[in-house]
Amino acid sequence: MVQRILKIVVVVVGIGLMVLGGRQWKQQGDALKNAVEVDATIVSVEVEPASNIGSDRYTQGKTFTPQVKYSYEVAGTSYESTRMYPAGIQVSQPNEVAARDALNQFAAGSKVKAWVDPATPTLAFLKKEKSAAPAVLLGIGAAMTLGGLIATFSGRRSKTSVS
Repeated sequence: MVQRILKIVVVVVGIGLMVLGGRQWKQQGDALKNAVEVDATIVSVEVEPASNIGSDRYTQGKTFTPQVKYSYEVAGTSYESTRMYPAGIQVSQPNEVAARDALNQFAAGSKVKAWVDPATPTLAFLKKEKSAAPAVLLGIGAAMTLGGLIATFSGRRSKTSVS
């Protein structure tokens, strides 16, 4: 019974990840399609450590997220954002050096170009390129869903054929 519940949980979580990845994929596509360039000023640049579930001998469960906070203006209203990519998912780096390298082009007080969809001015981003993060979520979700379904139904088939 517990195994069956775990299999169902895996399927549900997989579906959730596919929905999240799909929504992020669409949001990213819409943002790129409708983006207009705006002037922005870098407010702060930092690397934040993030603990991950699990650990391995290389990362010991730690990744690092490059954070760039910037201000910009759309239609006379000022905004701040920390989004690097049009997808709302932050991309972490495996170590602090890689995270700092991702920030090399940004310095506090510098002027940069940002992009924003005028329909959603709070969602500006600095890099006008697709992030792979939504596709990764879709892939992980699909693998979990498929694996959970196969485990659920393959266990049923073997039980019914034994009887």
